[in-house]
Amino acid sequence: MREIDIVAYNDKTNEFFVIESKNLTPARDAKAMAQVVSDHFKQKKYHGKFLKKIEWIKNNLKEIIQFFNTKFNIDISQHPGIKNFFVSARNSVVKYMVTEYSVISFSEFDKFLKDNYGS
Repeated sequence: MREIDIVAYNDKTNEFFVIESKNLTPARDAKAMAQVVSDHFKQKKYHGKFLKKIEWIKNNLKEIIQFFNTKFNIDISQHPGIKNFFVSARNSVVKYMVTEYSVISFSEFDKFLKDNYGS
């Protein structure tokens, strides 16, 4: 298993965030956009790799909860929610092609956090 970029817990909402971040090259034309899609699903396989990480989190949730309880003294419900984010420097057409996770830019993610969880 390759590293997961970020696993965070929000105790106010009882949710884990699983975050994969990439600094992708901006797609300035149709050819570049096609390359982004190819990289995501075929060449660099970001999609498949992230799905494996999400699955690993789900399969090891009990141990992750125990780790957060022990390491950070956080009492986590045995049924926390999980939100999955693929965060990149720029917007990506991939966000219209996946349902298993949200694909958003760093600035959109920052706004999402501020709007939903405070400053």
